[in-house]
Amino acid sequence: MAKDVVFGIIGAGMIAGNHAKSIQSLPGCRLAGFCDTRGESARKRAAEFNCRAYESLDEMLADPEIDAVTIAT
Repeated sequence: MAKDVVFGIIGAGMIAGNHAKSIQSLPGCRLAGFCDTRGESARKRAAEFNCRAYESLDEMLADPEIDAVTIAT
């Protein structure tokens, strides 16, 4: 069985919600979480989409679970 492609989203503004909905709608894809320079924005989006808020870009990119990122800034 193929492993899901796990995404992180860089940025948590308005367009990030569209990215998240698209990822969640695709078979074989899963959303790991958001990072944003404004931590509160990442936490709010993470709560909205039931995923993780990363404290920094470095933390997100170091997560071995993440296969790909989308930039939503």
